[in-house]
Amino acid sequence: MTISGLPSDAVLAPGGKALPFTVTIANPSPTTYADTSLVVSTGHCSCVDTPTGEAPQGTLQEWRPATGTWDNVRYVTEGTGMDFISRPQQTALSLGPHTSSSFTFRVRLNATQSTPVHEGQLMLDATLLSREQQLLSPSSAASATFRVAAH
Repeated sequence: MTISGLPSDAVLAPGGKALPFTVTIANPSPTTYADTSLVVSTGHCSCVDTPTGEAPQGTLQEWRPATGTWDNVRYVTEGTGMDFISRPQQTALSLGPHTSSSFTFRVRLNATQSTPVHEGQLMLDATLLSREQQLLSPSSAASATFRVAAH
């Protein structure tokens, strides 16, 4: 799995422009990845001073090529446990042997935040899970880091 399309100087700011990126899932195995779930989540952020360091509030949208529109999907933040993996943005998907599939998203931080946001770094994670919410393989997860500008 890879996350691509982010510029090398990727920056998010509360109320700023959306940051597009693509998640590509590859199935290198000879068997079908059946009934899997993709979870795109924001990890902990050094840009907030809270006990859990949970990411600032935001929105996530997925590009729908069939309709030519950006549709809102669940914006998932990682907290103190692993409950974020039970919040996929899509219905279950299957991926045949030796194939891949790509999904384009964009993330934006809300202009109004419940906690002050300062300069820091935020991790973006993508995880492909089985029906039992288990990681399919070590290559079934990817992360990207970007800078958060002050609010």
